[in-house]
Amino acid sequence: MYFAGVIADMTGNIAYAATFAVICSSTFFLASFFLPETGKKELVITGPASTKNA
Repeated sequence: MYFAGVIADMTGNIAYAATFAVICSSTFFLASFFLPETGKKELVITGPASTKNA
């Protein structure tokens, strides 16, 4: 995380950078549960399958 490194360099305190990195990663992790799923086909239920005997 580039910005965490910038924060560490500007403040001289790595705890601020670590806190920022943890907050960002946990925010993205929690947000991933609210995103819609893509590529998943919708389940279509049809009537019973007919079999023909010859």
